[in-house]
Order: sequence, then structure tokens, then C-alpha cells
Amino acid sequence: MAIFGLMVAGPVITSASAQIYSGNSNQRATLEGDRFETMRSLAHFLDEGTQFTLDEATDTLADSRNRSDRALLSALQRLADRTAAFHDRLDSYEANPWDIDTDVRSLLTEARRVNSRMRRINTVSDLYDDWAAVVDDVNRMQRLLAGEDVQVPTAHAEWDNRDMDNHGQSASDDFGYGGVRRVGNYGNDRTGWITGRDLQEVRRLSHDLDTQARRALATAERNTSDASGRGAQVLVDLRHFASQTAALHDRTDANRIDPRDLGPVVTHLVEDARAADSSMRQARVFSDAWDEWQRTTNILEQLDAIVRR
Repeated sequence: MAIFGLMVAGPVITSASAQIYSGNSNQRATLEGDRFETMRSLAHFLDEGTQFTLDEATDTLADSRNRSDRALLSALQRLADRTAAFHDRLDSYEANPWDIDTDVRSLLTEARRVNSRMRRINTVSDLYDDWAAVVDDVNRMQRLLAGEDVQVPTAHAEWDNRDMDNHGQSASDDFGYGGVRRVGNYGNDRTGWITGRDLQEVRRLSHDLDTQARRALATAERNTSDASGRGAQVLVDLRHFASQTAALHDRTDANRIDPRDLGPVVTHLVEDARAADSSMRQARVFSDAWDEWQRTTNILEQLDAIVRR
């Protein structure tokens, strides 16, 4: 059984008092002061740990043709994209706050799924403790948002040293991110936020996506005869996907949208939508929802094309 509550030994970077929240009962709480700085440190730890694990797992499994090995690498890459985007977005949080709770819940779900995959692959057993520390870090984020006092663990020494050459210098071009690689290719031709007609299209497509995903889910849920066995897990994945599209819809209603933030999220959703479609067809379940799900994927691909411009 995976261990999610590992406490990382060693000194801590910072801590947060439970009182540093602003807002009232009718508004979303905003991170401020020490609490915000603690979240930033946790995000940095998460980003470094995820990227380190991806790099090490890739070194070990890159030539493997085993489906479980390839699935683990794919899941790690998707999560690395998302953690990098989350880390970057926090830098502008004070000027443009958003609902971090939704992102953290989603990150925790994905981290636990990676943990489950990883624990079934003995060849990466030396990464088990590293990943347990990553999952623990996201748990701390959730506790911080719930108002608890939280300490930030010191990153493992090997995480900091993975990109160093024989002279102790950074061997990679990290573009000022302290060795944490940024992934993705979004908004290369833009100078800033998504604006004008593209912004209108992003919001329209996000609305359509949310509506279509819920419609496809409802169609699947009506087919109760398929909701057992392999179909039960497919249904869990469809529900998780629908919750993510709802969160994306809320995010795109913000005043400003940075394609470098939105891009990794959309790419992750495209991959999840295709995986869900494949799972339904291979298991031959919820066939009455297949067409609805294909329309969901089509909307996502349109959205992805706009964000990548």
C-alpha cells in the first residue's frame, strides 16, 4: 500500500501561521504574507521533486516497451507540465489571485495516481521515497489552505545537483528558473495575455467544453449496466475529467489569461480525454457516450490550437 503521509526529515525552510488569511465567508480566501510565501516554497519543492523524478524515471525506462512503464512516464510528464505551470502562476498571484484550492486538489489526485503506477514498477523502486515526499508536499499545500500550520521540507540534495556538470555549474539552460525545467510551447507569438477575439473564443470554448463534458458524463451514468468491473474505473475517470473542465471554465472567466499558464492544463485535458476515449472503447463500455465524448475531445483540440498560437 502506498504511503502518502511521509514526513521529510531535516530542517525546514519556512512555516506559516494559521491566521494569515484575508476575505470573508462570502468570498474566496486570499493567501497573504507568510502563508503566501509558504505556498510558494511548497510549489518550488513540488516542481523540483516532480522534475527530478521524471528525469530519473526517464533515464531508467526510456527504452522500455512495457505498457506500464510507458504509462508512468506519460503520467509523470503531464504532471511535470502542470506543476511547472502552477509554480509559475504563483509568481503573479498577489496581483491576480485565483482559486488555488481547485488546482491543489487536482494536483494531489494526479500525484496519487502516479504513486500507484510507480509502486507497481520495481525498476524505479529507488524513486519511491522521492515520490512519497512529493505527495506529502501536496498534502501540506492542502493543509495550508485549510488553515493549518505547515512547514516546508528541505529539498533532497540530489534534486538540486541533478543538472550540475563536473565543474559544479548548471549543465542546462534553465532560463532563470533555478534548475527547474519549464516544459511546453504555448503562446510563442504573443507578447502577453490572450486578448481580443482569441480571448472570446477561449471563453466560449471553455463554456462549451464544460457543458459537453457534463453531458457526456450524464449519458455514461445513465448506462448503469456498464458501471461495474472495468466500467467503474472508467466512470471515476470521467467524473474526474468533468470536475477539471468545470475548474477550467472558472479559470477562463478571469480578467486575464496567460497562455503559458493555461497551455499545460489544456494539454493535460486533451491527453486525459483521449485516454478516457480509448479506455471506454477497449473495455466496450458506455458505447452510447462515445460520440458525446468525441465531441468533447474536438472542443479541447480547438481550445488547444488557440492557446498555442
